[in-house]
Amino acid sequence: MKYILSLVLFLCIYGCSFPKDPQNSYIKAQDSFLQIGYTLNPPFTQYINGKPDGIEIDILREFAKSKNLKIKFQKGSESELIDKLKNYDLHIVAGGFDKKTIWKRDAGTSIPYDKEHLFLIPKGENRLLRELETYI
Repeated sequence: MKYILSLVLFLCIYGCSFPKDPQNSYIKAQDSFLQIGYTLNPPFTQYINGKPDGIEIDILREFAKSKNLKIKFQKGSESELIDKLKNYDLHIVAGGFDKKTIWKRDAGTSIPYDKEHLFLIPKGENRLLRELETYI
């Protein structure tokens, strides 16, 4: 009985800290900017008239607006953006990635927003992921 009580107490205490966000990505985004990286892949992500545009850019702008977050965009190649994501320099990467993306081993993935395409986030940033997926 003592072990069961200890286990229940442990699970209650441990459960109170979910979802974990070890690098505090979501809090950092609230305090400064939601850092979004994107690679050119029309119609999902493109660069028109000097600014980011496309289906995914629109989704992320609406997500940020719904959470009162300011956005900073960074354009780059997939490998550059993944490196920045792994170093927690970006919060989200967009670029028309699908469920079979080769970057799954290097990044976390959101649920698909259209049954196939998804966003990449730093691995382990579960609060950020939960907020994004709740919006999607």
